[in-house]
Amino acid sequence: MKMQLQFTVENLEYFLFIVTRVSAFVFTSPFFNFGSIPRQLKVAFTLIFSALLYLTLPYTEVRYPGIIGFTFMVMSEALAGGMLGYFTNIVMTILNFTGRLIDMEIGFAMVTMFDPVFKVDTSVSGNLYNYFTILLLLIGNFHHYFLAAFVDAYKVIPIGRAMVNANTVNVIADFLGNYFLIAMRLMLPIYATMLLVNAVLGVMAKVAPQMNMFVVGIQLKLLVGLAVMVLMTSMLPGVADYLTKEMQDVFLKAVEALKS
Repeated sequence: MKMQLQFTVENLEYFLFIVTRVSAFVFTSPFFNFGSIPRQLKVAFTLIFSALLYLTLPYTEVRYPGIIGFTFMVMSEALAGGMLGYFTNIVMTILNFTGRLIDMEIGFAMVTMFDPVFKVDTSVSGNLYNYFTILLLLIGNFHHYFLAAFVDAYKVIPIGRAMVNANTVNVIADFLGNYFLIAMRLMLPIYATMLLVNAVLGVMAKVAPQMNMFVVGIQLKLLVGLAVMVLMTSMLPGVADYLTKEMQDVFLKAVEALKS
């Protein structure tokens, strides 16, 4: 590893560009943007990680026309780091969205919980699946891959080369289309089960009209829904693996979209 012992004004500017991209990435990416993590720790991690990148990345001279060019350079680096982190972070919100859909089916739609990690109100099911999946991803050391992929992104998007083009819009449009598709796939067991329960309740309403199907239906949906949710916990390793592949795919597409 080649150590850069000299530290001129150009080196300082280069280091600040690295800090800008890393800080935007840390404050928007999954695992690192949790609200439960103190900001002082995030800032310390940003500075240490930026210093390591400064010592390991090959130095390239960055040219810009005056203060306006410098401002645009800082904005482009912040945009690059923010988009790389935000795109992959959106994948994690699929679990919360899926949980809200599940709660609407089993009768928990009005029940919300405050998530201390993301500092938002979330559904009971979404909170449960989100924590389990994050735990599985951390056990699988996915955060190590995430940092390595961010470092490798400098090979494709060097300092000052980040650029938003038409490909960026296409990446956002494609992902939003897949967002709802992935959520529907994850909640398909609950949806299919509740469809069957509704069919059974409809038949029972015809066979025994004297029964209060509203009261029976609420209790039956709740019990069946909770039973299916317990069975769905065995699917969480597969869900974590699927979301890992999705985050990798989204990250690579974001890198390609920002490439000038």
